[in-house]
Amino acid sequence: MPDCHRLNSETIRRRTAIVMPQWFPPDLDAGRVSSIMTANLADVDLYAEPSRVCLVIDECPAAQEAIEELNAQRVASGLVPYLAVSNTSNLGQGPSLARGFAELVDRGCPSDWYVTRDADGDHFINDLPHLARMADQIAALSDGCYMVIGRRVNLRRSLTWLRGELEEWVNSMLMACLAYRLAKREQVVDQRFMHPDAVWPDVQSGYKLYSRELVKLVIDESARLNEPPWEADDRRFLGQIVPFWLCLDSGGVCGEVIRSSLVAPADSSFGPKTFRRQYRAKLKYVLSRSELPGDIAGRIVVNCTRRSGLWMCPEGRALCEAILTELGLPNDPVARLFY
Repeated sequence: MPDCHRLNSETIRRRTAIVMPQWFPPDLDAGRVSSIMTANLADVDLYAEPSRVCLVIDECPAAQEAIEELNAQRVASGLVPYLAVSNTSNLGQGPSLARGFAELVDRGCPSDWYVTRDADGDHFINDLPHLARMADQIAALSDGCYMVIGRRVNLRRSLTWLRGELEEWVNSMLMACLAYRLAKREQVVDQRFMHPDAVWPDVQSGYKLYSRELVKLVIDESARLNEPPWEADDRRFLGQIVPFWLCLDSGGVCGEVIRSSLVAPADSSFGPKTFRRQYRAKLKYVLSRSELPGDIAGRIVVNCTRRSGLWMCPEGRALCEAILTELGLPNDPVARLFY
């Protein structure tokens, strides 16, 4: 057992790289964008060398201007600038994370851990040591790739009720599909390091730590997702689902630690207008990679859908039905009359 209490900031700094995709709505004030980015980068140098902090600007002029100004200030002060790369078109979170990983790996980054933090100001740097301590413990007790999720205390308070239910709906199907797939190989999901009081892991949290081995799997999978039947709209929303699936499907380990989170952060880029597209893409990936017989996949979908709180809410039920219909999946019309 590693002595996690002795994992100090300098040790974490030597072992850590950070990738932060940057996109903000076009109508968001440039001053607000600069303020959020500055806050996100505050104290980041404590836990990663600046050359290993990669910001991927996803066709966002305000973010590009903000990081150029910030890096110019750092150079003028004798500090090393952060690594910033730009997508020539808006690719979404999934491809942006994969590009950030690839940029660091191609530059010979020696880090053991790759931490991802979303751009919305809801991922505080002081939580990073907790992810690192869990990673250090997992690495000492298991072989292969691993990841650590910065888990939110309450999805519905962090995301609003509807989005929280949608995330848990997908998470429940993901775990059921993984359990069936691994059982056919006479394996089980390693849940030793997942949160003991939660039904499902917080798969879609934007604050995670990945092992070097897992990062390489994500880079390879990102290239495969550029081929049919995957479309740009699929890739855009798969940034959190893909690494989790790859980790556990390969026999890896996922751990969770509680992190701080705002109540319904105002600057999230995943608003209600994207819900149908977003969760359809995630469910499409899970069912495609599961390679389950149609009747088994259908039963998993029906089970998880009918147990979800979405079914009791007209808006949630309509979203479920639309997503399942577009994917050619069953909608069980039978209502449960008694509880």
